[in-house]
Amino acid sequence: MNIMNGSYRVLIVDDHREMRTAFKANLEVIDANLTIIDVPSGEEALLEASSGGVDLLIADIGLPGLSGLELFEKLKQNNPEIKVILVTGQEDEDILREIADCGADAFFIKPVNIPDLLREVHRCLGLSLQEEQPLKIIEYDPLHEKLTERIIELRGEVGALSVSVLNLKGVIAAQEGSMPDAVYESRVMPRLLDTFQAVNDISGFLGIENPDSSWYFSGIKYDLFWVHINREYAILVITNPIMQNTDLTWVVTTVDMAANDALKIIRELSVKAEEADPALSKTPSLTEKHEEEKREEPLDEDQRKEAQELEEPEPLPVSQFAKKFSEVVGKDVNEYWEDATLEDEISNLEDPENLSYEEARKLGYISGGE
Repeated sequence: MNIMNGSYRVLIVDDHREMRTAFKANLEVIDANLTIIDVPSGEEALLEASSGGVDLLIADIGLPGLSGLELFEKLKQNNPEIKVILVTGQEDEDILREIADCGADAFFIKPVNIPDLLREVHRCLGLSLQEEQPLKIIEYDPLHEKLTERIIELRGEVGALSVSVLNLKGVIAAQEGSMPDAVYESRVMPRLLDTFQAVNDISGFLGIENPDSSWYFSGIKYDLFWVHINREYAILVITNPIMQNTDLTWVVTTVDMAANDALKIIRELSVKAEEADPALSKTPSLTEKHEEEKREEPLDEDQRKEAQELEEPEPLPVSQFAKKFSEVVGKDVNEYWEDATLEDEISNLEDPENLSYEEARKLGYISGGE
């Protein structure tokens, strides 16, 4: 092992690309100088080992051609100090007994518990665990089979590694496919949830009940699509860029359509829950909460004075208004408006100095049309 320079070469061998990608992504989270190589067969693993050496082998037992056990034996002959972690999807007692007796440092049965795998990698390479940053435990709380059926359909449509519906706390309400644990647990997922809450807050400030937000992240290993369903739930789609054989616009549109369908399902469930428990229907909306908060806030002395100044005064009775008007203007109300109307009409004449017979009649200077 390359203990002197503190660097290690890790070789991952599995004929399933998704499994190799998931293992590699998780190992890259380890804060150590690791060179990680992944290959799909035992024969390619031998070539990699002969060219650069291997400190840790993580291999599937059921490889096509040279099996994982045969690969382990060959590498052990040339490098007795190599550390080996074997993985199998079979639960046959004879195979499990053969794995247990082969001398491997650890072995796992699929699906592999990633935190346990990472602990074994730390132990095999002599690395210290950073317990101050524990991995997040994935929690599942299935919402409804209709939701699961819809995301199964979505995964098939876009060819995703995984599709998940999760709530604001990161609890998975529905999932299809294998989510890379490093993406979910260590780096990306906590920040996605922070952004989820931030979008909710901004939407609340803008008075938007249901946020309409979609994000797309293009990565080397994965593409992430995140779409709000409502303020409580979102869809996370993880795809492998290499396997993506459709255009981006189509994928985003397809995920948006699935989010709309998921929203309808969640609303139907909410309506049924309210019918079963009428008290649930009394929950105030975002706007109602805001208005209620405004009503409940008491006014201080300055605010009360300002409100009083802005209040419109009560209108005066007609008799009091006429009296007040005469005192201020010096004319009776009717007299004032007759004069004002006459002045307006005169001002509109083409030649006020020379009135025509018709203009004089209209102004009332000639009565009875004489």
